[in-house]
Amino acid sequence: MDFTKIRESIEKIIGNRAETMFDEFLVFGKNVLIAILLLIIGFQLIKWIVRIIKKALERGRIETTVSKFLISLSNIAMKGFLLIMVATVVGVPETAFIALLGSVGLTIGLAFQGSLSNFAGGVILLIMKPFKVGDYIKDVGTSNEGTVTSIDIFYTTLNTVDNKVITIPNGSLTNSSVINYSKENLRRVDLIISVAYTEQISNVKAILEEIVKEFCC
Repeated sequence: MDFTKIRESIEKIIGNRAETMFDEFLVFGKNVLIAILLLIIGFQLIKWIVRIIKKALERGRIETTVSKFLISLSNIAMKGFLLIMVATVVGVPETAFIALLGSVGLTIGLAFQGSLSNFAGGVILLIMKPFKVGDYIKDVGTSNEGTVTSIDIFYTTLNTVDNKVITIPNGSLTNSSVINYSKENLRRVDLIISVAYTEQISNVKAILEEIVKEFCC
């Protein structure tokens, strides 16, 4: 057996493998440097975009709660997209990364299904503004009514006439009819007044008109 040839073959294989590993290391190192540079530039760009979004929302006089939510959502979405780009540059398969994020998002969505419904309802209420803080409303679905003291992302708080605090999930409010008694400046009020049969209707009307005039003017 010719050990010299065997040794030369082994050295050749090891040499070729070492050269290949060195080339792979150079490529990986270059990708890491590009990823780091991309992270630095990306984070700075995201900060700049977030500032622009914040100023635009301030000019649009958007509710503070909605404004903070939209800014946070935009910030998270852009950073997530940036991380996917960085992972792709380093060598992580893009499809695997997206599949992982999708499965995590699905799990979180199923776990917090009710909370997400309230969250979506809160966003709708704060954007569409069917009522505002200080309005007197009634939730037809639950028959709860009172003065709105706060509208948060998940819940709306009412203060009843007998000074009770009611916390209603926003998902319930967006999926049922809501009566806003404070929306209009003027509202008709129907009063039932009993009058004896012996009384003259004209006299009753005159008396009621005098009372209304005295009350209004």
